[in-house]
Amino acid sequence: MTNIAGRSIRDVVLSDPATGVGYKGASAADVAAQGQLSKSYYDSATALAPGTDQAAGIGVGIVATVAGNVVLKFAGGGTWTVPVAVGLTILPLAVIGIVAAGTTATASYVKLT
Repeated sequence: MTNIAGRSIRDVVLSDPATGVGYKGASAADVAAQGQLSKSYYDSATALAPGTDQAAGIGVGIVATVAGNVVLKFAGGGTWTVPVAVGLTILPLAVIGIVAAGTTATASYVKLT
């Protein structure tokens, strides 16, 4: 692998000149294959009601007042049961909904985009 100033290319942060968004460990081939870099922040939050699906975002926020499990649903139909503690949990997952059956945490949910 090419070295730049004695460092591996994987240690160099590449950035998109149009946005300035950068990722440590991205190679020039990674950037070219991606076409453009994904944004690295959330600028919108939409309430997610358990049992109601919507288009996937780029993350999900969970504010739990009582700890428990949350069943996340994905566009492909799969689910994942995640334990959450009291407080804020942000997961960078493209979730389309919260499954009411099996969700034991008392929480509010938002889709992050």
